[in-house]
Amino acid sequence: MRKLSVLVLALVMVLSMSLMVSAVDWTAGKGVVKMGMDFNGQLDNGTVTEDVDNGFYLSGEYLVPYQDNMTLGAGLTYQLARNVKDDTDDFNFTPIYALVKVDTDMGGKYAPYLLGQVGYNLFSLDVSGVDTKGGLYWGIGGGLQVTDSMNAEVLYSVNNGKADDIELSYSKISVGVSFGF
Repeated sequence: MRKLSVLVLALVMVLSMSLMVSAVDWTAGKGVVKMGMDFNGQLDNGTVTEDVDNGFYLSGEYLVPYQDNMTLGAGLTYQLARNVKDDTDDFNFTPIYALVKVDTDMGGKYAPYLLGQVGYNLFSLDVSGVDTKGGLYWGIGGGLQVTDSMNAEVLYSVNNGKADDIELSYSKISVGVSFGF
């Protein structure tokens, strides 16, 4: 049942995005580079949930204004290798995603915004003889526009994948900064 609801949610988001994408001028966009740290990570294999060491990430995104307070885009994040606490087997996910950023128009010195991401991620596990597969990626969060080219963000996200026949779900909170160009 959980797989079906995730699949339906992803399908609705993809269809919604494709309707919006047809009205976007993709040449009016800008590039963004992000970096930060993932905290409070947990890896769940359906039976056991284990804590994951903190890790760093690097991202690249392309953002295009859609409406007055909405921006659409696409991105890729590379998570540097990390491991389950008290274990030495490194793993990482590389999500490729579509995103929606909504400015809240609250005024003030810093402009807050909401952020949603959905896509597919690649999965890598540093254990020989184990077949890995990627899966659904999603994230939701918010941020503050500090300057025209710098933002601070907080994101809760979940990466899904498989190691042999074991389904894995890696959830975490990411805190980072982004620089536009």
